[in-house]
Amino acid sequence: MLSQVIRIVTFGVLLTLFFFKSSSKFELENYKPNQGLGAPLGYVVWQTLNEKGWLSPFQYEPAQGLKMVAQGKLDGYVVERLIGLNLLFENHLQEEVTYSQNHLLDTTWYLPFNKNFYLNNQVLVENFWFELNNARAHLEKKHKTLSNRKSKTN
Repeated sequence: MLSQVIRIVTFGVLLTLFFFKSSSKFELENYKPNQGLGAPLGYVVWQTLNEKGWLSPFQYEPAQGLKMVAQGKLDGYVVERLIGLNLLFENHLQEEVTYSQNHLLDTTWYLPFNKNFYLNNQVLVENFWFELNNARAHLEKKHKTLSNRKSKTN
């Protein structure tokens, strides 16, 4: 129950971007599916892609989906910006896959703690938020060059 929540902390606004093959030109306004787009099952954008008729008939986890984009087996993959950038880096796909400046979805994420848990674990909760902020800052710094790289589209 919301009245039992003592602390709701905002993760921040997370941008959901289109990742696509570097050698192609992706324009959201003029998109017509060829291979279709992928997104993680359970993401709000998965349903949006499905409703627009843009969703690929094949389901891939994010790392595999970005590899399918690099191989031309998907037109693109939609995932949160830092997740996508990190997966490009980890899988050495920075040259084959790029991203659009178009955001399909910008969301604010929250993590609530109930009153009892927070009162009994204040240090743990505060340490969690401290470490989470450090991890996000580390990823932002790690991928600064990639995330600031000019995209081929607006």
